[in-house]
Amino acid sequence: MHQLRQQILEKINANQHLKEIVHGAGIIFAAKVFAILAGLGTNLLIARYYGTEMVGVIAIINAVLAICMIFSLMGTDVAALRLIPEYLQKYSSSSLIALQKKMIVIVALLSAIMTIVLFLASPFVCRVFLDDPDMQKYIVLVACFIFVQSLATLNMETIRGFQSMKIYACMQSSRFVLNFVFLAILSLFFFKESNPIYALFAAIFITSLALLFFALRLPRKLKTTVQREHQPSYRTITALALPMFLTSVIFVVIYQSDTLMLGALRTEAEVGIYTIALKLAVLSNFILISVNSTAAPKFSQIYHDGDLEELKVVAQGSTRIAFWIIMPIILLSLVFGRQILGLFGEEFVVGYTVLVILLVGQYANVAAGAVGLFLDMTGHEKVFRNIVIFAGGLNILLNVILIPRYHMNGAAVASMVSIITWNVLASRYIKKEFGFSISYVPW
Repeated sequence: MHQLRQQILEKINANQHLKEIVHGAGIIFAAKVFAILAGLGTNLLIARYYGTEMVGVIAIINAVLAICMIFSLMGTDVAALRLIPEYLQKYSSSSLIALQKKMIVIVALLSAIMTIVLFLASPFVCRVFLDDPDMQKYIVLVACFIFVQSLATLNMETIRGFQSMKIYACMQSSRFVLNFVFLAILSLFFFKESNPIYALFAAIFITSLALLFFALRLPRKLKTTVQREHQPSYRTITALALPMFLTSVIFVVIYQSDTLMLGALRTEAEVGIYTIALKLAVLSNFILISVNSTAAPKFSQIYHDGDLEELKVVAQGSTRIAFWIIMPIILLSLVFGRQILGLFGEEFVVGYTVLVILLVGQYANVAAGAVGLFLDMTGHEKVFRNIVIFAGGLNILLNVILIPRYHMNGAAVASMVSIITWNVLASRYIKKEFGFSISYVPW
């Protein structure tokens, strides 16, 4: 083990891209931990001083906003992550600025459509889906902030595309920190029942302005020697973004359908046990996301620079880094899973089998590497979209077949099989198309 660790450290130190991935991943992970702590503090303030009902209202606001953003972004955020490193390598700063402006226009138009739709549908949504007509005033407020939050997400990925990881990490946690600070101030000096809502939207607005400032400032600071002009078309941007949008939607299906179908076919108690086991199984995702957040723009940059050998080294290296950081967490979850589940109550211990099944899927996800991001960043987003659609359909089919017979264990198997399926298929395609594998299975 010591010898293996030394070999990995030597490879990291010998490659500047891998060193930057490790450094960036550490910064992003620290920012995520900071954001989680600020989020927990906010939830504690709301629960203690504003009641559980307000906790539910904030959860609904965030959920509605997240769903609307999927359609108002339509994949442009991932497209920005893919295109900006390419433009940095090939074109002038003015071309890069033109690309950013056109993406903002696309998001503005889509957000306007979603705002109108949500505004008009708010009475129906509150009456039928939320069963609470009093929520309409909050849903209307959400409609007004769709563009603000969508623009923030687009600019967040733009900054990530520029590989400005310190700004990216800082902005990731800023909304949660500002939300906590605003709520604490309002609670101390201007206590009102709606303070958590005011604090949330104030934090979103200020963070969005800061992100817009940094995203537009970065290309103007570049001292690039490339003077080649290129005017991106709206058609090119949308053609690239649409497959990524469909992939995002199917991923929501893959990661949510098991819980939703378990709730429809079984008891709420089983859903609760399954949810806790699922959260424990994906605990290591914070590290995986941190590594992949830094690796993704590197894939695009190196690929469009035409250095496939370097791309192979960096992709394989990022998989190894994530694997050896995450594996101890997976093993600890396996060994102490019953005890950890027991902390939530004795009834949760029966979810250990679910936990083991989900951890197998998580192992496959880590060992395969960032196959989805790799395909998206190298111009194979349509292939990955097709793979994910197949895996999503398989997930729903297995849930229908297995849940009635095997209950929450059946839901876990459906999730595990679909995750393994899209990782294996994507890994095989990368091997066939590029001549090398980015996966890592040491045993």
